[in-house]
Amino acid sequence: MTEFLEDGNTVNSAQYIETIRNLQQTVCRVRRSTSPILLLHDNARPHTARTTIDALETQKFEVPSHLPYSPDLAPSDFHFFPHLKRDLKGTHFTSDDEVKHALTSWIKQRTPEFFIKGMRKLVLHWEKCIERQCNYIKKTYMSICSQNIVLYFLLSFV
Repeated sequence: MTEFLEDGNTVNSAQYIETIRNLQQTVCRVRRSTSPILLLHDNARPHTARTTIDALETQKFEVPSHLPYSPDLAPSDFHFFPHLKRDLKGTHFTSDDEVKHALTSWIKQRTPEFFIKGMRKLVLHWEKCIERQCNYIKKTYMSICSQNIVLYFLLSFV
C-alpha cells in the first residue's frame, strides 16, 4: 500500500488515522484475517495524538513502544531508504507524478525477501540495544531503552 499526500498538505492526526484505516483494510484483505496488526511507528505528533491512540485501540493495532529520537531503530531509515536512495541516485524528475511513479515502481520491484531482510535487521538492532544493557549508541544518536523491553516481531507475507 502506497499513499501520497496532496501538494501542500502535511501529516496530522486525522490524515494518519485515515492511513491506518486504509492499512488495516489492505492487511485484512491480503491476510484474510482480522488478527491484530503490529504497527511500528515513531513518536511523531500525529502518531502519539490522543485521537490517533484511540483509533489504534479501536482498530485493534498493537503498537510497541518506540524510543524517542531513535531513528536507528526504524527499518525505513536503516533498510528501506538507503536502498531507495542508492537505486534512484542521479535520477532527475520533472514532476511530482514522475516521482510517485518511480517510487511505486521501485516498491513493486522489491521481493518479499527484501522486506524480510529489513525485519531481520530490526531484530538485530533491538538485540544490540538489549546487549548493550539498554544504552544503544549508533553514530551520534543515543537512545535510552526501557528496562522492560518486549520485542515484538510479526512477519507475515502472502
